[in-house]
Amino acid sequence: MGEEPRPGWRPDLRPEGPDGLDPGCGPGGPSRPGPGERVRLFKLFRAAEWAGFVRAGVFSGSADDLRDGFVHLSTEAQLPRTLRRHFAGETGLVAAELALADDPALRWERAGDGALFPHLYRPLAMSDIAGIAPISGSAEAPAS
Repeated sequence: MGEEPRPGWRPDLRPEGPDGLDPGCGPGGPSRPGPGERVRLFKLFRAAEWAGFVRAGVFSGSADDLRDGFVHLSTEAQLPRTLRRHFAGETGLVAAELALADDPALRWERAGDGALFPHLYRPLAMSDIAGIAPISGSAEAPAS
């Protein structure tokens, strides 16, 4: 990990496109990072999931992760879409930035709409966390 999680850190959750949709999440985008290219990766946690992770030091996944066989992650550009689609109306969420640079368990796979998403095929450890930020308000209206 290298450094302690930064509690005051905040991801940029503002939608990028004029229609409020993130252009990097459409069919075909974002692309898989090239060699040496750094892409910020995040896991969104519900409060109970985060508390369990802190207690255990390991996170095998949410119910959706366990069902699908991998831990669902998002790039920074994908966070607004992930919040709207999977956490709408929920409060008490935590965004954790991950330090997974060249992890062999990290795979980029296409979602049903063709967008590439990062998936982690192993449990998360506390040593994977580079920073954390609570998401204020509900997931329908992310703070900017």
